[in-house]
Amino acid sequence: MSSISKKDKKKFCEINDKIRTEEIRVRNYLLKLKLEMLTLKNQCIIDDFELDVTANVFSYNENFCRAKGVEVGDPFITGSEIGYMMTHLDDEFFNTNWNEWQWMTTGELKDLHFGYLMHCLMFHTDFGLEDILAIDDVWITIEASYQFFTQKI
Repeated sequence: MSSISKKDKKKFCEINDKIRTEEIRVRNYLLKLKLEMLTLKNQCIIDDFELDVTANVFSYNENFCRAKGVEVGDPFITGSEIGYMMTHLDDEFFNTNWNEWQWMTTGELKDLHFGYLMHCLMFHTDFGLEDILAIDDVWITIEASYQFFTQKI
């Protein structure tokens, strides 16, 4: 990673913190939701369920959106990579520092803790730092599917 300005590092940290805060909030809700769904399943009210989690990343900068080929108000990236992390409720997995730069000897971002979504954005997309700095909002969506079977196998 090349050198970044203090202003850009501050903005990156704000975005990283904002994303991590939402990951934690969604995970806390998912823990409760999964327990409720398991209770319904155990009471034979539903036969099974699925929880799907998707993240949508937005920028409200018109020039940036035009360059990405999206309209302002539409996500410039949508991903379900976070879904595995969010529905994988193991504490160790969720709390792992996913920042691959942490093993570098130098670098302005090496000491930051990345949740899985930031990891995916930084290391599993073709994003550069300028793309991350363009993030204005992240929406995390949970879809719960209640499943009912007519035949039990």
